[in-house]
Amino acid sequence: QSIDIGPSRYNYLEKCKANTGADEKNLDRIVSSCDIGFSFIHVESNGDVYPCSIMTEPVLGNIRNESLKSIWLNSPQIQKIRDLKKMRLTDVRCDKESCEYASNCSPGCRAISQRLYNTLYDIDPYWCLQTQTAESN
Repeated sequence: QSIDIGPSRYNYLEKCKANTGADEKNLDRIVSSCDIGFSFIHVESNGDVYPCSIMTEPVLGNIRNESLKSIWLNSPQIQKIRDLKKMRLTDVRCDKESCEYASNCSPGCRAISQRLYNTLYDIDPYWCLQTQTAESN
């Protein structure tokens, strides 16, 4: 069984550039730092489906009980994950709001936030470092 769950990352980025007029340097700020819930999904050998390979929760479903397409389209948890894409820096707990890069920053990887702080609503410190490095170059 094949399933088309969206365009490739390359095509997605090209569409974002075309729709926003962004150049390579500014593109990541526009598309955020992750396509969780939009362009990939992770299936474990036991059939459990996760939003990405880094996350250990939530379990979106199990392909032994329902189709991957059904999980992708109908899982209430996947919709909550997709809503995270709308997050901005002001939506997460960040102690760096006074940072000179804050206006160009995004919350980063939700899986890293979950791993480090046990919540999806904290800043990804690695994304913060990446933003600072990109800005300083």
